[in-house]
Amino acid sequence: MHSPTLLEPHRVALTGHCCRMLGSVVDADDAVQDTMLRALRGLARFDGKASLGTWLYRTATNVCLDVLADRTPRTRPREMGPVGTTDDSHVEMPRTHWMEPIPDLRAIPADSGPLARAVLKESIRPSGE
Repeated sequence: MHSPTLLEPHRVALTGHCCRMLGSVVDADDAVQDTMLRALRGLARFDGKASLGTWLYRTATNVCLDVLADRTPRTRPREMGPVGTTDDSHVEMPRTHWMEPIPDLRAIPADSGPLARAVLKESIRPSGE
């Protein structure tokens, strides 16, 4: 089996994993691309002691940790000041201030059972939804 074909079935699960870690669909997509690239480069060194999925998750986790280490910490809402009112002026915040929604098809593997789907869906749902 050709190397990219071997890795591709894991893309959706890895996207969900990276999205949970990074809170951003765009950052998750970039992290998955980097994970796939690292995996393709290191596939010859894959010894099979762990499953391919476990190896890819470890690689994706390391990619995400690298991204998080280079990122300035997100400000939590309670650190932004007092609670506003409907009379306050609207302040637009950059996309780094919340978790972005992601379609289920891009983050939850289609072969997941009902319980796993529910748990995975809950783990990527933005708070307050």
